[in-house]
Parts: sequence; structure tokens; C-alpha cells
Amino acid sequence: MNQLPVPGRDTVYVWTDRTAGDQRELARRLLRRAGGALLGRPGAEIGVGRAPGGRPEVYAADGRALPVSVSHADGV
Repeated sequence: MNQLPVPGRDTVYVWTDRTAGDQRELARRLLRRAGGALLGRPGAEIGVGRAPGGRPEVYAADGRALPVSVSHADGV
């Protein structure tokens, strides 16, 4: 994956998936893949959960975590 962050700006990554099935499970799988790519870890080592304030996040076993935003929509 090619990442080109801009100094002084937040970087936003967008992943989409068109697979049919349980949207929540598909979202967790997609988040693990994306989190693994961004945290430099295999997807199997990435967890999906909520931060203490309730915001969704992906996290690695080494304690690093990234806040995420998830949207479920049919036909996107």
C-alpha cells in the first residue's frame, strides 16, 4: 500500500468492500485488514473494539491503536 501523508494535515484512508453477507462481520474483517496495513502487522494480530470513550478503534497487541469510523450501506 502506498501512503503519502501530507505534513501538518490529518490523513484519511477509505476502504470499501462489495461482498454480500453479514455487514458487521464484513466490516470487522475489512477493519482488521486496513488496521494491519496501517499498523504494519498481520491482520490476525489486529483487534477491533471500542476506546474507553466508546469510539470504535483498531488496535495491535503492542498497544498501538487507531480511531476508525464505520458506515454500513447497501449498494455502495
